[in-house]
Amino acid sequence: MLKYALILSIVFIVYDQINGSLQFMNKKKVNNSVLYNPVKNLAQSIFPKLVRVVEEVDNK
Repeated sequence: MLKYALILSIVFIVYDQINGSLQFMNKKKVNNSVLYNPVKNLAQSIFPKLVRVVEEVDNK
C-alpha cells in the first residue's frame, strides 16, 4: 500500500508542476481535495532531494 501511495505522490508532484503552467484542473478543486495534499507531501517528506531537482528543472 505504501508503494502505491509513494508512486501516486510522485505523480502528484509532477502533475502539480505541469498544472502550474498548463492549468489542467482548477487550483481551487485541487486545494479542496481531501487526499491530494497529504499524498503529495508523502514523497516530499521521503525524498526531499527529488523535490529540489523537480523545482530546479521547473525554474530553468
